[in-house]
Amino acid sequence: MTTNRPHRVRGHEPTTAMRAYVRVVETGSFSQAAEQLALPRSTISKLVTDLEAHLAIKLLNRTTRHGTASAGSSNQSR
Repeated sequence: MTTNRPHRVRGHEPTTAMRAYVRVVETGSFSQAAEQLALPRSTISKLVTDLEAHLAIKLLNRTTRHGTASAGSSNQSR
């Protein structure tokens, strides 16, 4: 018997990782995204990193405190 289970991103539902990614892009900050989602900043960072690995594309250009959408992620949405 085979079940149709969604692919997981490192133990999380893909929607959780996508929600974290969208919030980082909207706020421009991992810290603000973490605060708004009531999760540790390290969890937000790990979710986005794991989502990038899962999709095999770099989604964010990171600095020490901020994240902006990369050119690759912009091209994927078109």
